[in-house]
Amino acid sequence: MAIAALYAACEKSAEDREFLFSVNTCHMKLHLHIAECARCPALRDAIEKEQVLIFNWLYDTAVARRTLASDYHTRLTDAFAAGTPAQADKAMRQHIRHGLNEVLTGLARLGDGRNKTGWRHKRAADRK
Repeated sequence: MAIAALYAACEKSAEDREFLFSVNTCHMKLHLHIAECARCPALRDAIEKEQVLIFNWLYDTAVARRTLASDYHTRLTDAFAAGTPAQADKAMRQHIRHGLNEVLTGLARLGDGRNKTGWRHKRAADRK
């Protein structure tokens, strides 16, 4: 299944954390493959060791971020395949920064009590 279809399915499976984790695992594999195709072992190692992409699962779960445009990854891979190095660089930078403000805002809400679905709220409810 294409990564775009997996992310589209996230809307229907928003509460299935295992499914979200599997989607983010596929996402990470896509980026590892991109690094391999770029013949950049240092990038591949960084992606694998730092597992930054797996943090997407944490962010998605914490701030209930679920949707991406259906062509989100296609635009990125098209820029790599058909664009210039400058276009590929620009596309990758946009890709990495996508949703950053949304995630930061959502994480801030977790700490200030406004997010009633956050882990702190759930833990407090469990203790009652």
